[in-house]
Amino acid sequence: MDTLDVVGGLWSYNHGVLEHISDPYAPMPSLHLAWATWVLLAVWFALPARSRRARALLLAYPVVVYFTVVVTGTHYVLDGVAGAAMVGLSVGAVALALRLHAPWSPGAQVVPAPRPAD
Repeated sequence: MDTLDVVGGLWSYNHGVLEHISDPYAPMPSLHLAWATWVLLAVWFALPARSRRARALLLAYPVVVYFTVVVTGTHYVLDGVAGAAMVGLSVGAVALALRLHAPWSPGAQVVPAPRPAD
């Protein structure tokens, strides 16, 4: 059911120019790819893969999702780019917020956690 058609709103995809240039079923950005990118980052940093094969499989996950949603017509190419960019901007915003609001003391140094050896 198209709620814009039934309930109404500021516009409708079924009238005028929008009817010819829009596809309301291919939303922007692709949250499929945003989720896959977020999973990649979360698993990559939470559970560092020890083998090249595991890293390759992890990196392949968002690529396969991206390919799938474009080939099946769920999203356009730019929708996927926007979804991944949305995750990148979100991660950057959180990193900036943590940096700005982290407890600070003069001369304090942040020491990164050691990474496991490959």
